[in-house]
Amino acid sequence: MKQALADSYMGRAMVYTVLGRDLDAQRNVGQAIEYGYGEDLARKKLDEIKSRR
Repeated sequence: MKQALADSYMGRAMVYTVLGRDLDAQRNVGQAIEYGYGEDLARKKLDEIKSRR
């Protein structure tokens, strides 16, 4: 259950990043990390998205 929540929050963070809504993305990434998503992996994914904007 926790992993599903972490993945959901991370997915939303990635969508917000694509849309340029970085503050919203940051909030969701924080939730993803709280539910067990790897912090380094989360930051790497968001940085990759930002580099393509």
